[in-house]
Formats: sequence, C-alpha cells, structure tokens
Amino acid sequence: MKSNLAFGLDESGPISYLTIDTGLPVWAAFSTRKGGISEPPYATANMAYHVGDDSLRVKENRRLLSVAVTGREEVPVYTASQVHGNHFLLLDSSTPMAVNELENQPADSLITASREILLGIMTADCLPVLLIDRQARAVAAVHAGWRGILTRVVPRTITAMEMNYGVNPADLLVLLGPCISRCCYQVGEELIRKFAAEPPFAADHTWHEELSGNYYLDLVRLQVLQLQEMGVLPAAIKSADLCTACENFFFSYRREHGITGRQIAVVGLMG
Repeated sequence: MKSNLAFGLDESGPISYLTIDTGLPVWAAFSTRKGGISEPPYATANMAYHVGDDSLRVKENRRLLSVAVTGREEVPVYTASQVHGNHFLLLDSSTPMAVNELENQPADSLITASREILLGIMTADCLPVLLIDRQARAVAAVHAGWRGILTRVVPRTITAMEMNYGVNPADLLVLLGPCISRCCYQVGEELIRKFAAEPPFAADHTWHEELSGNYYLDLVRLQVLQLQEMGVLPAAIKSADLCTACENFFFSYRREHGITGRQIAVVGLMG
C-alpha cells in the first residue's frame, strides 16, 4: 500500500490504522480493514453495526481500535446514523448522550469540546474529514460524500465550531482520510453540472476530468476548495491520498457492490 509520507501505518496492534503526528494533544486515526474479528463479507475490521455484521464483533473491533489509538481501555467511540446529509450534532456536557443512543441520531458531522472521548465517522468510499483546532478547543469528525460536499457539510461544521467554541478556521488542522479517488470515481455528466453551478467549484474545474466521454470526480479536490473558501490554510490540509477502490486494504462500497464493511475515522481531545 502506497501512502502520503505525512501519514503512517500502525500495524503494531490488533487493528491496523493510519495516523499522523499532529504534535497536538489529540487522538486521530483512520482504520483499515485489516485486523479485527469480523467474518466475510465484513472481514475483518468492520466498524459498522448497520451493514449486517454481528454486533458483538463490531463492538469488539471498535474497542480494539480505541485501545490501540488511545492506549486506554475506557475511551468510548461515538458514531451517529449517517444519512449523506449536512446535519451536525454537538456532543458536550450540555447534551449528554449514551453511545447507543447516539447510534440512532441522524447526523453526518459530530463536534465536541469534551475530552477523553472519540468521535467516529464510518466510510467505504466517501471522504472522512477530521477537523482539529490547534488551540485544542474542539474537534469534529465529518462524513463527506458527494451529497455532503454539495450541501456543504464541512463548511457548516466549521461555522458551528466557530460559533459554539470560538474556533478560528485559520487555526484548524484538517486531515482527509482514504476515499474513492478520481481514478475510480466515474459519475454522470449531470452531477458534474451540479457542482459546476456552485461556488467555489464554478471558478475552478480541477476537481474533475473527462476521458473518452466519461466523467471522473475528485472528492478530495472538491473538499480542499471548500476548506480554503472557509479560511483554512492550505498548509494545514493533509490528505492521505489513498484510494479505497484501488486498495484492498480498505472497504469499498463500489468495488464490492454494496456488500461490505466500513472503516472508521476517529478524533478526540486528550484529557
């Protein structure tokens, strides 16, 4: 598996994951499909309850990842019911919620200023986005497929972080995890036209290409344009540059025709 040199692959424990040394008091990781205890077609580190996998296996996979990333047994992983939308949820002391309660709440973005918890976003081709305030005031995990990008789920999340926790977009470190890349993401011309009609994409067409009458979409480039529009510094945007459809190291909804597991991107503030 080839990887951006900024990201490292940790295979020292029971779950393999990508991470990056941020130099900040945060945990941040992107799981792979390697390790864990799930059986085919979810082999072996599936992190999603909703795909049909045994729930006890999923729970154990999440526990193994949490321990591997944090070095602690008691750090919970919070995930919501992702619906390819732009709704966010704030998780803090004013909105206490058990892990199992949040599983049924529709949201594609989770934000917190609380410490000693992990926020998780599950993907199998969509783009996982981790937002980290370099002043350690808050973090967020965002699920950004083409629908989420088109409806501005990441900009909405950044605005919420600014309004609720005083986070300046210029203080954000943004980690973009593995997703389906332009090489494999063929889409229809109608979708290209939808993006081309929206700022900031109308003025910059580096987010797609046409080959022999077929159109290919670049989720990472789309997201980078939105981030820069919001005031995130270009040098603070780090991408894993790994294609989930090319690399069997990851679950891919498109490659495996919808019957597969999910990897998870997690982020949290240390205590």
